[in-house]
Amino acid sequence: MPTAIVPTKRCLIVICGYYTEYIERQIKSLLPNEIHMLVSHEHDEKEQACAAHVKEFIGGTHTYHEVTIDKWSFEHVFGAVGRIVREKKDEDCDVFVNISNGPREAIIPAVFAASMVGNERTRVIHTAKDKTMKTPDGFFKKIGGDDFGSVPVMPLRRLVKRELEVVNAVYKSGGTVPSIRELVEIVENKHFPPNDNKYKAARTEMQRTLEGLGEWGAITKEKKGKEASVSLTPAGRGVARVYTG
Repeated sequence: MPTAIVPTKRCLIVICGYYTEYIERQIKSLLPNEIHMLVSHEHDEKEQACAAHVKEFIGGTHTYHEVTIDKWSFEHVFGAVGRIVREKKDEDCDVFVNISNGPREAIIPAVFAASMVGNERTRVIHTAKDKTMKTPDGFFKKIGGDDFGSVPVMPLRRLVKRELEVVNAVYKSGGTVPSIRELVEIVENKHFPPNDNKYKAARTEMQRTLEGLGEWGAITKEKKGKEASVSLTPAGRGVARVYTG
């Protein structure tokens, strides 16, 4: 008896911009089950028109989600794209992240998030040979070159459970913890008396964790006397947005 072929689920993440024609071609080519349109509270009239156009274009043929972030910052774009990729990856779905359409400041965090959170079924879409001109109404018109392609993401080292716990602890403390001692007590959820051997062991473990997070680019430390404050970088805050509830 022949084995039934299960259709591959596909998700397209679009960073809202001005190039509606590119998005239409990608939808026609990829035939995604779901489209996640990332928009910003800062978006201008052209971006609003782009989102409205795509929603009208797909009609009821695809599941459409509009994801609104506060602004086009590394933290917010990384967090939003990472959350979607994480969710769809767990649903055994092919994920395509469109970086050819949105503002420039959104490209790097989108690729970074897809590379950290995604897997071998996560790809980044780019345009090739695109030549455009700006029309009087502020939109962009294609003049030749209509190719686009997709490339698999290059996996980044994923943070382990302990590292994510520390990142989330700093994030929930406002993005900065004044001292490593305070961070140890937050993560361990207990107060250590002076010269406590258990504290010394926990601090040594924390120092190793912070060293790995610093090499990854999630935190920075600033020396303050015998102590050091710990702060999240934009990448660290983005990670926290992906993995916090």
